[in-house]
Amino acid sequence: MDKMSLDEGEDDDDAGDGEDDTPIFTAELAKMKAQALGQEFTETEDADEDMGDEEEIDTRENNKNRDKYADEFSDSEEEKEDYTIRRTDSIIVTATAENDHSNLEVYIYEHEKSNLYVHHELILGAYPLCLEWLPSWQGTKANLMVVGTFLPEIEIWNLDTEDCDPVAILGSLDLSEQAKSTSVAKKYKKQNPELTSFSEQTHTDAVMSLSLNPYQMEYLASGSADKTVRIWDIDELAVKATYASLHSDKVQAVRWNRLNEQILLTGGYDGKLNVVDVRDSDSALTY
Repeated sequence: MDKMSLDEGEDDDDAGDGEDDTPIFTAELAKMKAQALGQEFTETEDADEDMGDEEEIDTRENNKNRDKYADEFSDSEEEKEDYTIRRTDSIIVTATAENDHSNLEVYIYEHEKSNLYVHHELILGAYPLCLEWLPSWQGTKANLMVVGTFLPEIEIWNLDTEDCDPVAILGSLDLSEQAKSTSVAKKYKKQNPELTSFSEQTHTDAVMSLSLNPYQMEYLASGSADKTVRIWDIDELAVKATYASLHSDKVQAVRWNRLNEQILLTGGYDGKLNVVDVRDSDSALTY
């Protein structure tokens, strides 16, 4: 009997130990455990209070950690003022190249303070050769920059955003590569025997010069190292005319006449200067 009592006592101790060691996560679990042991369950607010204390501590820690990082709208008033472009400001755009990196840098000049600074930059994919500002596009007022580079494509960039891609591209690198692998059409070879490659839809070499028609701003003239001059419709993103016989070498300059919308001036590495009526390129005056 004594041994039986001792064993029962040991069992009671084990049960008690189990009760103390068993983790209790919620009041419901504690109530179920008490019922299983035949004990009376009394609810307490200690667990809830402890949990509330822990949540309050976590909240304070999160607020501390959040203070370590700059908030999206935490710019100082001075920084916001510098980033805002006003009607009285002048915008200057430059093309820069350093090692393998080429950029468009958008400068702001504040007349009142005589202050000049870089507002933002746009990363270009190739070395820039020429720029032309485009104030309207597809019937809408805009702030765009047309860029000619060592690639046969002409890129149009939106200066009011910091997007990583141009909003439109004139010409095609793929079509240019295809043209280089095929023979020049006979009619263009006859016009200019110096042509080594030609495509109806795109330049096939670097774009060296650009000029926007001051009377009809949807028309852009371009001169290229492929020895051709082209007239583009920017709204349609398509070539409207190609002049392959004006120069026998790279076309370094194109410029529309400010008094006559039909007259275009071209200059090339061949030493020739052409005054062209784009309605009839065969009547060009060559100097």
